[in-house]
Amino acid sequence: MAGLEGGAAMNAATVRQPVIGGIGGGVGTSMIATLIGGLDVGVVAGDGSQVVDVLVTESTASAVRAAIGAAMAMPVRPVLVVVAHSPEGWSPPVRQRLKMCEPNLPGVARVSWISALAGCDDPWSYVVEHVFAQKPLKWALTTRKERGVILDAVTPLVSRPAPFESYERSDSEIAADLDTHASVPGSGREQGNDPPHARVS
Repeated sequence: MAGLEGGAAMNAATVRQPVIGGIGGGVGTSMIATLIGGLDVGVVAGDGSQVVDVLVTESTASAVRAAIGAAMAMPVRPVLVVVAHSPEGWSPPVRQRLKMCEPNLPGVARVSWISALAGCDDPWSYVVEHVFAQKPLKWALTTRKERGVILDAVTPLVSRPAPFESYERSDSEIAADLDTHASVPGSGREQGNDPPHARVS
């Protein structure tokens, strides 16, 4: 991860991959999982019964409200990641709700709108290619910094045993996932800028 600003290194002390879930479909769960090398478990229950390390939501007021409710109901509270759903910016209700919940969660991270993804057939590979580039574009540099905020917040959670069992994976599954990320062109792995992956406990 050399050269990535603002990102905590997931080193040998890390015992497992971060588990990433979304409060709804299409909120950006796959993108966040791709960016931080997490295990994408898709949509999780809104009642907090499914524990994740990172809960992803979009930036509408209703979605943020639902995500905060789910996060607060989890026995081990997650990092909340809010992905912009449009280029319009953050509405006052969303900003207020995020400010109010910040003291009660391990972290609250915001991910800006990425207009370049609208015309991509494979948007997540495109994100990885540009975010891990040696000379990233302006939008990719912003996303790289936002990725660092997420890593800083989630590292303490994944540096201890998981409070859940259902998401554990075998060594062969983890190895296959690593091979998939290694095959992404331009990911920066040759410069040591690879997304963090960790052994599942």
